[in-house]
Amino acid sequence: MHWTVTHLVTLGYVAIRPRRSPLEFAAKQYFVCSPASCIVDEPLDWLKHAQLNAVWMADSVDALDPVLREQQDRSSFLVLGLRGLPEQIGSHPDGWPLDWQARSVSPAPIPQHFVRLGYDVCCRYAQSTLEHSPLSCNGLADALGANRYCLFETFDSALAAAERFAREDDTEPGPYVVLEVWAERPPEQLDAASRAFSG
Repeated sequence: MHWTVTHLVTLGYVAIRPRRSPLEFAAKQYFVCSPASCIVDEPLDWLKHAQLNAVWMADSVDALDPVLREQQDRSSFLVLGLRGLPEQIGSHPDGWPLDWQARSVSPAPIPQHFVRLGYDVCCRYAQSTLEHSPLSCNGLADALGANRYCLFETFDSALAAAERFAREDDTEPGPYVVLEVWAERPPEQLDAASRAFSG
């Protein structure tokens, strides 16, 4: 299959607290806005409070309200809208059947005021939530030309990386999903007093 950006489908919404990358992470620092949970913070107990669809995301921004109301500092969290390819790239190293139900979800369209931050590649070894992004979790941001949000700037570069990760055994175990990452507002507009921007 020759995937293009036109094949992306809307998957849903997650909330993260962006973080500046650790000093040992790369030659330069990134304001990490990956939907994967290794470096960024997820809302406390979000799995308990959220109503999730078949790809473990909320179907609307409003559906995240019960989660965010439970947080001590809502202003430090950023809601992301995610679009992705309807199929995973690569296979599970232990032979588990692929289970990526992107075609079965029907979330609300990403609001027009959301801003696109870039593209990410995340693994789903456990076949549930988004687990790791090689850009942020394996320190490949510099080598692969990530933007300031620790994301790929283009769909084509993200797809090429996912195909490479699936072939080579030097990152997190696959399979991988290619994602387009949108944010409710530019991350720089988060409350400067509360955002985790110091690593």
